[in-house]
Amino acid sequence: MSIARRKSKRSPFPERHMFGASVFSQQIVHRDNSLFLKFIAENVANAVVFTRPMQLGKTTLLSLALELFSKNKVAPEYRLEYMADEKDRNKWFVLYLDFGSVTSGSSGDWQSMGHELDEGVRKVIGRAMFILLGRNADLKKTFTDIDARPLHQQTTPNLVRNLAAAIQSLKGSLLILVDEYDQPVREALLRFAPSHSSGLYAQTKAELKTVFQHYFSFFRAIKPILNSIESKMWLTGITPISISEMSGLFVKDLTFNPRMNDAVGLREADVTSMLQEVHAHLAFKDEEEMARVLKAITFHCNTLCFLGSPLFHTGLVNDTMQILSDPFSRQIWLDNLDVPPPGLKRESVPSSVYNILATARNLRPVIN
Repeated sequence: MSIARRKSKRSPFPERHMFGASVFSQQIVHRDNSLFLKFIAENVANAVVFTRPMQLGKTTLLSLALELFSKNKVAPEYRLEYMADEKDRNKWFVLYLDFGSVTSGSSGDWQSMGHELDEGVRKVIGRAMFILLGRNADLKKTFTDIDARPLHQQTTPNLVRNLAAAIQSLKGSLLILVDEYDQPVREALLRFAPSHSSGLYAQTKAELKTVFQHYFSFFRAIKPILNSIESKMWLTGITPISISEMSGLFVKDLTFNPRMNDAVGLREADVTSMLQEVHAHLAFKDEEEMARVLKAITFHCNTLCFLGSPLFHTGLVNDTMQILSDPFSRQIWLDNLDVPPPGLKRESVPSSVYNILATARNLRPVIN
């Protein structure tokens, strides 16, 4: 391995919770996984869901879809393996919903927390509608002609139906992107789960429909739209929520489709390339030191396996690269590579539960 020595003042790695689009615009993404969007886009199902643990790159992938398909965006100037077909590139009305931003400060019972989360869902949908209409004057006029009431006075199903009618009138296409679609329900169930050893879903099924009225009415309203206008819906999340059983909308699950095994996460070649970037920013002593670091990163961050080859955890690797880019933090870790890097961030609610239930080959707690 030949190491080129150059210096740069900028650490070329994304920070946690950085919106995916900015990762591409700043050209600090270290893996081109755009071809997986091609597979999703060409899937025969109008509604698909893809689940993986936190901080692997789902939001970045969905954000790239926004960049490639939205009428209000411009596809990246640099060439990706998949840039969307000419007929689709930047031709769709895209409704982008970030359900990952829905949180609750409630300290009461799970129903109270659920109502607060459901109200958060309503606000996210309303805000996304406001942004989409605000950026498309013709769509806003057509929408207002259908229903002149302010958005906050319309029910969630009405908003969805009116949007679809307006897009149909304009002979347009609608792509609905829902990031962390399971977050609201998951948060409430995590509050409720500790007091129930079994039968959690069966006990709460009816109550979930009552508590999460905006959430499930949104998906119920989407069902006829997918069959009446040119439209698609792509969901990402961590845990499976029975959308079809609770709303009647069938969503095809791509989680364990072999074509999606390594859609997110990092491969060894990606991590090696990132270490080269670190070296350009702050040189390693020699190739042996870089090899020792790669071995340590493999031990601490390479624990994911989704029916294919092991993958590195994207969030942990990005954090590790930030640490390696700081001379003081790097030296602390080099003194003892048997432990995780100092200050490595972990999620307060471990999505490693997903790995344990579905795919993890071990239970090393460093993941999330």
